[in-house]
Amino acid sequence: MYKLFLLKQAIALLCIITITGFDNLFAKPLTKLSQFEIYLKPRYDAKGIATGIEVSYTLSSTYTQSKPKLDLLFYKMEPFLQRSTDQVTNLKVYDALGQISFNKQIGVTKHDLVMQQWSALRQASGAVQVRYHVPVAIPFPAKRGPHVDLQAAGGGLSGPLGSFLLLPDPGDSVQLQLHWQLPAGHTAVSTAGMGNCTVKDSFQTVLFCQFLAGNMSVYPANAGNTGFSMYALGPTSNEIQALGDWSQKTYEQLRKRLNGSVDEPFRFLIRTYEGGPLQSGVAAHGSFLIYLPPTQSTTDPELPSLVAHEVVHAFLLGISSPTEGIDDWYNEGIADYLAIKIPFEAGLYTAKQYLELVNEESALYYTNAYREIPEKDIPAIKWSGRNTWSLGYSRGAHYFANLDAKLRKLKGDKVSVISLVNTITDLCKKGQAPNDSTWVKLLQEQAGEWAVRDWQDMINGKLLIPESDAFPELISETIKAGLFDLGFESPKNIRAGERIKGLVKGSRAEKAGLQEGDEIATTIAINPMYSSYTLPVTITVRRAGRVIPITFQPRRGQVDAIEWKPISK
Repeated sequence: MYKLFLLKQAIALLCIITITGFDNLFAKPLTKLSQFEIYLKPRYDAKGIATGIEVSYTLSSTYTQSKPKLDLLFYKMEPFLQRSTDQVTNLKVYDALGQISFNKQIGVTKHDLVMQQWSALRQASGAVQVRYHVPVAIPFPAKRGPHVDLQAAGGGLSGPLGSFLLLPDPGDSVQLQLHWQLPAGHTAVSTAGMGNCTVKDSFQTVLFCQFLAGNMSVYPANAGNTGFSMYALGPTSNEIQALGDWSQKTYEQLRKRLNGSVDEPFRFLIRTYEGGPLQSGVAAHGSFLIYLPPTQSTTDPELPSLVAHEVVHAFLLGISSPTEGIDDWYNEGIADYLAIKIPFEAGLYTAKQYLELVNEESALYYTNAYREIPEKDIPAIKWSGRNTWSLGYSRGAHYFANLDAKLRKLKGDKVSVISLVNTITDLCKKGQAPNDSTWVKLLQEQAGEWAVRDWQDMINGKLLIPESDAFPELISETIKAGLFDLGFESPKNIRAGERIKGLVKGSRAEKAGLQEGDEIATTIAINPMYSSYTLPVTITVRRAGRVIPITFQPRRGQVDAIEWKPISK
């Protein structure tokens, strides 16, 4: 059993990656409000597979007269994704004088996001009608971060609104009235509600509002507008029953501990398509979406911890920084930690599952070749390949586990990691934007200078050795482990059709028989291997007309590591 979070992926990404501003989408209060009425029509080919979405809306003459010129923004999804087919096509913009032409500028930073900016070549006259089409993204993008792209899934269409919205800059906040034009038997659901609904929030928040449109499975059958519900494109209603039961119980526990509202709706969305072997999640306020490979069952034991991780994201608002990846220690680390801690305390993991999750988290950290790199240097290497993206997750999880253990001993029930992170969320809800300095001040006030020193050591890259009882009911011991290393330079991910390049002479891969130029025959997920101290990898290659499986330990050298064992009773 292993966790495959994220981003945050490359989410890199999903998989399970933190986007600049993403985990703190709700930090700014809404002021001036821009309103748009958006008409959405998914398009399908002759086989019923979604090919894209047609979008149309009208800007009133009052609106256009207030603008010296019309600029339209389209989310570029950098740095964790690279748009390819999923670009604005067939753009038609008309006013009283006829069609308006645009110049497109790529790489404009607006609202803390990298955007495309489409600038009109003349001022608009009167009301403006906008119509365009966005095709679905390719299933295997050149770079895979969180699942925030437009995809055909389970006979329908899914993604965030930012995967297809080309809008005038709304300023501080935006209200969208969504009108779905769907085939018979199809419905739509989003973070904001069922079917035609209104989305009202900051521009960033709206862009990350997730949706599904198609013939969906629903849990529970009487899902309403409050509490937990689950919707799936791909799996049947029977197939999502067990996962729905577990997820609803986990949602209740996390909602209570993280001060979530019982009256607010919480929607869990699933999309399934042939997009690679790595499941991944992405959270938004009050909802989250998970991508499942078609080969993965909804009863797979790997899924619960991923669900818990994303539910934490949906309730906790995080700290922000101007650089993507530098705040993963908080935003991703706390999600990893609480996804283990809270369900276990509620009896939702067995003792065996709990032990496996803790040791996977440790292997993810201690076998990472970059485990002692300072946090400030993470953005430069985060997407450089393989498990580099995961460092903030696992380092942060160990930091919080160690902090929690020390707080229990020194503060009892007065201060805990949960009380501290709930304070950060409260500050976000009040319109503040917490950062590292906010966290340091909170530690000084509620824990003490020792906690600040521990945090500074972690930020500087000092190897974390948690308290021996940092994870309740377990005890740690020091072991020797190898650093994760496949033994060749590329490809970074094991995908069918790519060839081995940069094979390291004397590596375990070479000694096992892998050769320079071998063609990879089968796509596999390597995440289980870097979440383990001992799991081997088998790479099946084609060579001279033969298909050859090559198995080896993807590790090099020996370093100190921590392994956890049950406390003898």
